[in-house]
Amino acid sequence: MSAPRPSHAPGLENGSPRAAAPFFRQALELLGLGRHQEALAFLDGALLQFGPGAATPEALAARAAILAGLGLPRDTPPPWDWPGGLEDAGTACAVCGQAMGRFETLHGKDWLYCPGCRLLHCRVDEPTLRRMDLGEADGAKKPADSVVHRRELYFCTLFLEGLAWSRVLLYGAGWSLVPGILSERGIHAVGCDLWRPLIAARRSELGPDRFFHRDELPATTFDLISAFEVFEHFARPGRDAAVLADRLAPEGAIVGCTDFWHGGSLARHPSADAAYWRHGVHVTAWTYASMRRLASGLGLTASFFKVDTPGFAAKVFFVLHRGARTGAFVASLPAIFQGVF
Repeated sequence: MSAPRPSHAPGLENGSPRAAAPFFRQALELLGLGRHQEALAFLDGALLQFGPGAATPEALAARAAILAGLGLPRDTPPPWDWPGGLEDAGTACAVCGQAMGRFETLHGKDWLYCPGCRLLHCRVDEPTLRRMDLGEADGAKKPADSVVHRRELYFCTLFLEGLAWSRVLLYGAGWSLVPGILSERGIHAVGCDLWRPLIAARRSELGPDRFFHRDELPATTFDLISAFEVFEHFARPGRDAAVLADRLAPEGAIVGCTDFWHGGSLARHPSADAAYWRHGVHVTAWTYASMRRLASGLGLTASFFKVDTPGFAAKVFFVLHRGARTGAFVASLPAIFQGVF
């Protein structure tokens, strides 16, 4: 296996390889269970998150064993071998402004790659953009015990109780049960979405001051903004994320999750749901570098977390935060959460 080249990704997390050790241990556990694709996602994700310094001989040996289990050559390019020399797509990156290249066509979508911040983004035409701006009727309309609700409630509770916060915006909430649950706990919980009939129904249910259209949010700030399974929908990533940053209190956090891209074709996405990138309005695949760049441009710091739940190896829980007290709380959290689902 070739030696890792220096990474130019901004803001790699400190403490590698020690900080990467929990991820490597989880990768080995997945390997022992025969879940090779998930093991590779955990290990390669750690190498990207913490940089080439995390590529210890033990980590590279584990990677070789995982590749062998997948039937792939031991010299399969590591995640820091990013694509180069791509045909110019004639589009500037919505996060860093650099020229994007044509990456692949998959599921009827043209995916573009930014060599500057490593964002992978789908080209969205005007008719599709107009449809996306209308929102979705379903809006995560899932059973009460669905993971869609449980993981959001878990992280909201963690931050609201841990920092004694009382104001939360649930962005892209759809039919989520979480706004009502938090309101019953005395939290000032406000929901937000795009689909007008859904918004009307939720305002009738929760109150006219507790649910809004994205473009009609009141000019107030929130301690916590929840955005679960939202960032992959951002057709204009920089502008869409700025809507959240503008509503964040000086001491606050945006918390959410999405599937991250660790390199290679999206067709090999290591998810329990192979259709993740087939979804019509999943148009942005984030990397650690692109989300750090986004956060920096918004005056925020990005931190990342994983879960030990089988089938969610590509899922990354992120916190975009500001303020010394919030930063200290985020730094105290475990690298890998257990029991989120």
